[in-house]
Amino acid sequence: MRHSDRRLSVTECRKLLRSEDLSDDEVRIARDRMYLLAALAIASFRQAASMKRASPLDSVPADDRHEVEERAAILEFDGTLSRDQAERLALLTYLRSQSRH
Repeated sequence: MRHSDRRLSVTECRKLLRSEDLSDDEVRIARDRMYLLAALAIASFRQAASMKRASPLDSVPADDRHEVEERAAILEFDGTLSRDQAERLALLTYLRSQSRH
């Protein structure tokens, strides 16, 4: 049996709930709902983690985006900056060039 397949027993749940007033069925229902809630929370977390992270470059118009992304890539790899630092510096350079126009 995998660790993730093991559920708490009704007795273990009753101890955690600190309640002798609930029937075994009520404890079982509460336990199953908590496992369902946990599964939903984990699925939601995994989905959020797999989604594309927000980038400082998201605000750059599509026409200019490729050029700014390329500049960020050069700064990241040749300039040994982190991705976040490179994107922010490329965005700053882009914004400065736009303000001169």
